[in-house]
Amino acid sequence: QGKIRHVGCSNWMAWQLCKSLLLSRDNGIVRMQSVQPPYNLVQREIERDMLPLCADQHIGVLSYSPLAAGFLTGKYRRGGEVPKGTRFDVIPGHQRIYFTDHGFATLEGLEAVSRESGRSMIQLSLTWALGRPGITSVLVGARSTDQVDQAFVAERDGLDSELRRRLDEISSSTDLHPQT
Repeated sequence: QGKIRHVGCSNWMAWQLCKSLLLSRDNGIVRMQSVQPPYNLVQREIERDMLPLCADQHIGVLSYSPLAAGFLTGKYRRGGEVPKGTRFDVIPGHQRIYFTDHGFATLEGLEAVSRESGRSMIQLSLTWALGRPGITSVLVGARSTDQVDQAFVAERDGLDSELRRRLDEISSSTDLHPQT
């Protein structure tokens, strides 16, 4: 009794969270306090329904995969070979998500912003995710100490409004934004 204080879910759709909240209310049980969805410059689907729902219901959003499973680090190229041992080699299903026209256009735009700003693609991707409205925290699955260091730099440095605007522009899709 009393051992569960907070409950969260991972990879749920907004309708599933909404249903859970109704069941919690109707049955007097602990409700979801946090969600854990993937969110990055390529994968912004949670902006449509999940982020507005979480804001309305005061639910924390601990997003993961800010580097798109390594896609946004710059090691992949449109039409190029997948490096052996990478996540996209070991888990080919990631290719279906990120190896798209939208994914590569976003990656190429990020590379241009990185060159022009003098900041790494990792720093830009992490900083963008950390500063998004409605995101409580970003989970980083670093594979090297350099990635950990860059996560700290991203948190410390932030983005100016022009960099944020450019990153939003290169990663936007009319299909992903909430209807007004």
